[in-house]
Amino acid sequence: MFVVAICDSVLVRRKQVKKIIDAALFSLIEFKTWEFNGGKEIYEAVSKGNFLADLIIIDTALSDVNVLALTEAIKKISKTTEIIFWADSDRYVFDGYKYRIFDYILQNDSNAMSQALQRCCSEKISSKTDYLSIKSHGCLQHIRLDGIDFFESRGRKIAAISVQEELEFYFKMDELVQILPQNKFFRCHQSYIVNKSHITSSNAHEIIIKHFSIPISRKYLQEVRTILQDTSFIS
Repeated sequence: MFVVAICDSVLVRRKQVKKIIDAALFSLIEFKTWEFNGGKEIYEAVSKGNFLADLIIIDTALSDVNVLALTEAIKKISKTTEIIFWADSDRYVFDGYKYRIFDYILQNDSNAMSQALQRCCSEKISSKTDYLSIKSHGCLQHIRLDGIDFFESRGRKIAAISVQEELEFYFKMDELVQILPQNKFFRCHQSYIVNKSHITSSNAHEIIIKHFSIPISRKYLQEVRTILQDTSFIS
């Protein structure tokens, strides 16, 4: 799922951008858009830690925050999130380079926005460590790995689970564990693969991720100890 957030205080412009997004990404990937009418609103969402936008399109004329301060804050909190400035002038064009934004587009150039969206989407998909390509409900989908808390085996299917959603697809656990980035995911049980960076705590019997409790089997206990490399996790 490719997630695009639109941050603009003007409803008409938000709808304009959403229309461009729909046309640009419709045939490329499953996606969703979130709309925010101010910088404070999107900053609060990003700060909570469960807002995983791939791309944020920001109006540079936001009235409630300084757009450069907002950009800097987002970059610190969510390092993988790309940002496009949607501007009514070239006022911040050089600042955009400083903050390493993905693109700087004037609001009268819909074609440039469409091209930037497609380019960003393609670059995200091509990054093997960021996405896993699966087939679910007959459609090819690209799921963002840093948004997944853990994978659970359910018979012939595997569920990719996060706080927001569960997505089932046909796959084998032995094959999945081989293609996932080993510095981020590891197996703790015959039926579970967990995201190391999402672990809250653990002991000799279970791993806690947010409100989820994932069992550790005897077979994988020593491997889990070695991977975590922190005896405060395992009692």
